[in-house]
Amino acid sequence: MADLKSRRAKMVKDARKRHHTLLREASQWRETWKKLAEFFSPRKYRSLYDGDEPNGSDLTVDRLVTSVSVRAVRVLAAGMQGGMTSPARPWFRLGIPDQVIEGSKAVKTWLDESQRRILTVLSRTNFYDAIHQIYAELANFGTGSIYVLEDPDNVVRFKTLTAGEYTFYANHTGRVVGCYRIMSMTAEQIVDRFGEDRVSHTVRSAWKEPGAKDHWFKVVHMTGPNPDIEPDRLDERGKPFISLYYEYEASEPALGEYLEIGGYDEQPFAGPRWDVTGADVYGKGPAEETLNDVRQLQSMTKSMLKALHKQTDPPMIAPPGMATLSFNPSAINIIDNAQGQGVRPAYQVRPEVEGTMLAVQEAKNDIREGLYNDLFKMLALAQTDSKTATEVRALVEEKLIMLGPVVERLHNELLDVVIDRVFGICMRAGVLPPPPPEIQGRELKVEYISILAQAQKMIGTTAVEQFMGMVGQYGQIFPEMRDVPDADSVAEHYADLLGIPTKLLKSKEDREKERMMRAQQQAQAAQAEAMAQASGTMRNMAGVDPEQANAAAAALTGGLVQ
Repeated sequence: MADLKSRRAKMVKDARKRHHTLLREASQWRETWKKLAEFFSPRKYRSLYDGDEPNGSDLTVDRLVTSVSVRAVRVLAAGMQGGMTSPARPWFRLGIPDQVIEGSKAVKTWLDESQRRILTVLSRTNFYDAIHQIYAELANFGTGSIYVLEDPDNVVRFKTLTAGEYTFYANHTGRVVGCYRIMSMTAEQIVDRFGEDRVSHTVRSAWKEPGAKDHWFKVVHMTGPNPDIEPDRLDERGKPFISLYYEYEASEPALGEYLEIGGYDEQPFAGPRWDVTGADVYGKGPAEETLNDVRQLQSMTKSMLKALHKQTDPPMIAPPGMATLSFNPSAINIIDNAQGQGVRPAYQVRPEVEGTMLAVQEAKNDIREGLYNDLFKMLALAQTDSKTATEVRALVEEKLIMLGPVVERLHNELLDVVIDRVFGICMRAGVLPPPPPEIQGRELKVEYISILAQAQKMIGTTAVEQFMGMVGQYGQIFPEMRDVPDADSVAEHYADLLGIPTKLLKSKEDREKERMMRAQQQAQAAQAEAMAQASGTMRNMAGVDPEQANAAAAALTGGLVQ
């Protein structure tokens, strides 16, 4: 017990020290995130480390002259959700790396049923709302953070964080594996969550004071790999990932140095990045690339509006006796104008409205293009107009080349982690059916069949179509070329590129059985036809010498008639 206590004390001490180091390293990123939030998502950013209010932000949309950038981010987030994780259609499927085992009917049935149940669980939780928020975070800040937690009512529950609420660290491969999450909780909330005997004296005193129960305190939640895992242990020592809660500012905890210590069987959070430079832990998103365009648009729009205001309501000059003139509509002014001096504009303002509006529109288009709005409008148009695969490919191929690396990164850093965690929770909760014996202990693979994943794969169908077209064309001149393609392999590869569900494809065993039956039926039909022809020939040869007739019949039937 003493060893466990000292181990936990060291864990908390090391976690605090590492957290402060990560905060210093992330300070420059927080400055960038705050600038991005000002123009793209004023209510998103939180910096509890810098004294921001726990339930709000001092950044508001009122600072923006035009909200084109805010709407463009919203379109990108909605497009990413519809393109990668649409709630209206399956967007992933489970498989086994071993194709022989995967072709088994029992295995295919289990994989399809497990996929269906996982999608059902996700549809009953807050997953699709949470993943939409993550796409907005990625568009704005280039980095996101989402937790996948066990839930007694809905099996799983998702919690998204916004920029400024977390710090990351990565392993030697550059993948984010650890997260420090800071959150504001009242004294009453902390005691309710962790118990009176675990909180600091400061929190306990505030909780006991009726007027101080709602005072805010900062709590840190650290999750990361367990470097000293002992698999035979039932507590946190036997878990691959550690969970640690402690008070951020506490200096005299009532019991130990932490609020709670636990563990997870899978990585409980995902830290996806839109794009990463070198060994950076945090990512860069499309909003950062269009920040200067947004600033330019804000400045041009402000100047244009100011010029239009001066044109429609210019500053005026008037003689001293006309100081009380009213310029409101329908106003009546009685003045002494004996000297012929009237009211007139101080100067003439003739702004180049059309040219300015064109420049403003061009800046808006640059922002929308930088945030991929044009791509998702193409995809929406292709879906609503029932375009063919060739037409869809022609519309989106160029843009997908630019977005392709992002999609692959999100598959690896976001969706792989989420599905792995959800699968583990569902398996332990008894939601999934028992796996067949053939795949016991085998690793599963996840294949993505979303609209964006399929659109990228459809680019690969061009090579297949060109190859088969060439074989069909030149095979008429060189018949031996038709023997080159493996029909089954071509069909399976093309179905895979199109994302056809495996349950719609026959297993290899069923195909072989059907082919054997078809070959037998064809042989029997050919034999019957040959015998019918032989019988007719023999009737026509009535009166011919019997030995000659038998010889002719044998020749016609290939020896069937003796």
